[in-house]
Amino acid sequence: MWYLIYFYIFCASAVLSLLLTKLMIRVSHRIGIYDQPDGRKNHDNPVPYLGGAAIYLSFMGMIAIHMWLLDIFNGRLEIVSKVAEHLHYTAALGEKPAVLRALGIVLGGTLVFAVGLIDDIHALRARVKFAAQIVAGIILVSFGVRLQLFIPSQFIASVVTVAWVVFVI
Repeated sequence: MWYLIYFYIFCASAVLSLLLTKLMIRVSHRIGIYDQPDGRKNHDNPVPYLGGAAIYLSFMGMIAIHMWLLDIFNGRLEIVSKVAEHLHYTAALGEKPAVLRALGIVLGGTLVFAVGLIDDIHALRARVKFAAQIVAGIILVSFGVRLQLFIPSQFIASVVTVAWVVFVI
């Protein structure tokens, strides 16, 4: 059943991202924020920036909406009470509370978004972006988010998580 919840959140986020991407393209045209072609780029014409802003805003919007729904309807709707039960169960297993892990994801994602936006406006050096990616991974780990499939050691899981974050970005 949990996969249906995650699938719903993914689908709702995808739809919101698509809608916001159209909006951000218009905003980019209106304020004139474009990726200009040069020798390193694959495009010949200026391309609007702010696509990352659409994804970030949809992500934050979905988190805000679902946290609000959990707070407002906790115990009143079956699906929400199941989610709340799952959150309490994972906390009882010794994991950090889901709200703390979500906060880590929000903070790490915000750092990545901010660095990407600054890089879109003023080109940043690769090592600055790389350092920000590592810090974002460390933020996730410090808030209890780890890739632990088949990894018995918390330390190794933490290192794999940071490496995964850098690789994905």
